Formats: sequence, structure tokens, C-alpha cells
Amino acid sequence: MYRINLGFRTCEAINTWKPYPLSTVSCPVDSCSELATIHMMEKALSNTVKDDTYYFVDGNHEFRVGNCLFRLHRSILRMHSIFFQNMFDLPQGSDETSRNLEDDEPMVCDDSPDAFRALCWALYADPLDTGNEREISATNVKKISHIGLLAHKYEFPKIERWIINICGELPSPEVLVAFPLDDLKYFAQVISDCGWTEVKKQFNARIIKAVWQEKDAAAIASASTLRSAIYVADHISDELLRAHVYYYYLASTSWDLYPGERRQKKTALKLDIISKRSAVLPLSSLSETQKLCLFRGFSSLQTVRNLLRHCPVTEPLQCSCEKVQRGIDSCHRGWTSWWLSQLGEFEGSASMDDPIKLLDMMIKKAQKNPPLFSRHHHQATVSNTDGAAVPKDCCAFVVEQLKELKKALEDDLPNYFR
Repeated sequence: MYRINLGFRTCEAINTWKPYPLSTVSCPVDSCSELATIHMMEKALSNTVKDDTYYFVDGNHEFRVGNCLFRLHRSILRMHSIFFQNMFDLPQGSDETSRNLEDDEPMVCDDSPDAFRALCWALYADPLDTGNEREISATNVKKISHIGLLAHKYEFPKIERWIINICGELPSPEVLVAFPLDDLKYFAQVISDCGWTEVKKQFNARIIKAVWQEKDAAAIASASTLRSAIYVADHISDELLRAHVYYYYLASTSWDLYPGERRQKKTALKLDIISKRSAVLPLSSLSETQKLCLFRGFSSLQTVRNLLRHCPVTEPLQCSCEKVQRGIDSCHRGWTSWWLSQLGEFEGSASMDDPIKLLDMMIKKAQKNPPLFSRHHHQATVSNTDGAAVPKDCCAFVVEQLKELKKALEDDLPNYFR
């Protein structure tokens, strides 16, 4: 018997792979430990059962996965798997090694029987059956995850490409987050571990959109969709995804930490005791730790929002304003005046509570509707007939600074929601 415990190592590890027989298992402690180890392994073998579907009598390569025995055809494994092709082609340097590749020496795999059975289905199923698997759903997401995981691990390139194609068009955000949470977390883990970059981008976008576009008032108030998204992000240790779902939840509530209470107040000025008890408790789906992260991020971003009440453009500006005798100081003062005038248009809107959205809108304003600087008073205006257009390089410099500030804020989001 020999083991295979690859994790996610690729075929480079095959050159150093050495099977070891049950009779040569050694322990550095003493011979008693050796005997105990052998006894445990023999006992484990005695408890195994043959798989009902994938233990072929005419098969010639046996696997032990958990307590299940699978007997497959070496020719099929060699045909579809780079890993098994290289393993079977390894020169067998000794009689002992050769003996361990015989039929009665099962290969021990550290996979789950269900996952290995799903891979066998992909290998042996009728093409009509596999052709019916065209999209991810709540009923097949676990099987698709199993197949994708082991196809990547054991290097079945065609099967892995097939799974990636199935995942190429994920369900709508509201359908995706309705999957069983454990299956959703497992699917996210497979995508991450297998390095399917495009699938992961689409998956993250769907999860964020589900939080951002939640329509159900009770789900928004209790933050149930947010909770599922946080658990997925935490499971795959994706801090950026975690920060984005917190951020977009706040954006979906117009930066109101108690959206349920606000809705109740709008519908009725007086609430009796019964209606109060039946109302959805705000953020009731979140743990205390999750609530703390949400509050901390909200508070930190509101601090940034308050800082943006002042023009963030630094001085001196490296532009041609000085060359046309408006002076460095007048240029910066002009942009400061313009910034304050634009903020007045957003006062009272949700954009004022969202620093990233506010910066994005200011960037668009500066690009499409830059200020005109008064020749005499160094003030900004958009309609002053006595004004002079801002030089293009001055406007480009300001826009670039605002873009850099926005990107820095987006990149730093994980630090706000810790």
C-alpha cells in the first residue's frame, strides 16, 4: 500500500514520489510503535468497503479513499490525467517498488469518498449525462466543486476546463447567496485554491451585488445577506471581499446603521407594543464581532467624509497656471473655492455620506465641468464671463490626485473594517 497526499502540488512533485509498502512503515521511536502503526493500518484496511458503482472487477488500479475502495482502469487514468500518466511512467527501481504498483496494493488518497466518487462520475459517465451539467445550481454545486477540486489536484485538464466553463456564467446574485451556506463556502474555497481567477472575479462581484441590491426590507434590516457574504469571505480569508460587502451594505442602506427602525418610523408615528415585538431587530443576523466591524468601518469612513469637506488637492500644483501669471497660490485657492461650491450641490444626499462615491463624482465634475478662474479675485466659477478656462494640464493634475486618493481609499478598505 502507498499513500498520495498532494494537497495542491503539481507534477513537479512526481519526480520525488516514492511509494512505501505496509511492511516497511517505520517509526523513529521504537519497534513497538512500528508494530502499533502496522496494526492500525491493517485494521483500517479490514474496515474498508468496495464502492457500489466504481469498483470495477476488470479494473487494474485500486484506491483507498477513507473507508471506501475504488478500482479503476489504469488506461483511462493515463489518458485523462497528466499526474497519473507521469506516475505510471516512473521507472520502478526495485522489486519492492514494483510490487507496490500491483493490483492488491491500494493507493491511499486523503480525499473524501464523495469527492472521489464525483471525479469517477466525470470520468465514466455517459456524455449525455455530463452534457446536462451546463450551469451551477443549488442542487449540483457540491458535486461540481468536488469534481473541480480533484480535477485540479490530479491534473485532469479537460475535466477542469469543463468545470471552469460551467462556472463561467454564475447564477444571479440573489440565487447564488440562496445556496446552502456550507456549499457556498466550499465552492468559494475551491475557486480560490484552484486559482480560477476569472471565476473568482465573477463570484466576488455576484456576492457584493447580492448585498448591495438586496430588495427584501427584513433582510436589509437584519443584515442576513451580509452575514452569509461575510462567512464566505472569512472562509477563504479574502479580506478585500469582506471589506467590500461591509461597505456595500452601508451603501445599500444609504449609510443608515438602523434601516429597519427608519422604515418603521416612516410608516407610523406611533407603534404599539405588539408591532414593536414583531418588527425585525436591526442587524440581528450579525454576531457581536461582525457588528463591531461594521460600526468601526462606518465611523472611520465618516471621519474621511468629514475630511473631504475641505479640498484634498495638495499645493503647490505642478501645472502651467504659474506660467500664465495666475500664480501657484491663486490656482490652489481657485480649486478650493470650486470644491466647496460643488459640495453644496450634494449636501443632504447619500453621496455626502459615501467618501468613495463622493470622490468619484468630483472626478467626473472636474473632467466634464472644470472651473473658470476669475482674473481679479482668484475665485472659481463655472459661468463667470470674466473667467479664464483652467489649463488642461492643471485640470489633469487635479483629476490624477483625486483618482490616486480614491484608489488609496479603496485599497485601504480592509483596514477600516477590522
